[in-house]
Amino acid sequence: MKYGHLLAGALLVIVGVSGCAAGGDPTSASDEAVTTTRQAVTTTDVFHGTWNGGNANLIQTTQTSQIQLSVFENKASKPRSVAMSVYASAYDPNSQVCNTETICWDPNDPSTCFPYTWCYYANYTVTQGSGQIGSRDFAVGGRTAALHTDLAADPGFFGQTCTSTATSFNCGPATGTINVTWKANGYSSKSQNGTTDSSYSFGGQTITSRTTGVFSSFSANVSGTALGMDVTGGAGDVSDSKGTNVQKQIFKN
Repeated sequence: MKYGHLLAGALLVIVGVSGCAAGGDPTSASDEAVTTTRQAVTTTDVFHGTWNGGNANLIQTTQTSQIQLSVFENKASKPRSVAMSVYASAYDPNSQVCNTETICWDPNDPSTCFPYTWCYYANYTVTQGSGQIGSRDFAVGGRTAALHTDLAADPGFFGQTCTSTATSFNCGPATGTINVTWKANGYSSKSQNGTTDSSYSFGGQTITSRTTGVFSSFSANVSGTALGMDVTGGAGDVSDSKGTNVQKQIFKN
């Protein structure tokens, strides 16, 4: 399945991730098997996979960029497999365009009219996707994790990078490298036995990330770079599924 035109004329269009991955990575050093199946992006379920073992997450937001990333292993599959989802956006603050129009509560009464100004950033880049990466790209322990991957070298990862300017809008296969480490800092921890949903809306569409199962997690310090962004100091955590299968799903309403 290939991505269509998912972004149009806005900075923070979050499409979540691609459909579930199918097929192996014949060139990967691990030669792992893929344990998820792809669905068309037009269906409700746009990604699902099984997490068994370690998981690491990060969120980093600055004045000009944001990134959300989750990577998890499945030790129940033979051989071990690793999947990742990522959304990242960055804009050029010098590309702001503002327009002013006149709004009238009563078109026949000029005293009810007032100027209304709205702005947007014409130049921005968005990268998003999900799927299988090389199993050797992700190492995770009880309280630490490390991710080193190149999206261009991950044939099981499905995504796209879209670049917008005032005069053009182009999309192509997702590219870029991610080199991030996590180390638990002892600030907080939690356990889950059930379902957790995290949702956000944009452009009239709601994207929900759902995790179902039993696991524990620890807050972690994050350092490194992801898709050209410095993520050092971002919010992170490292989780353990305690030997059980946890379901990961992303769907749109």
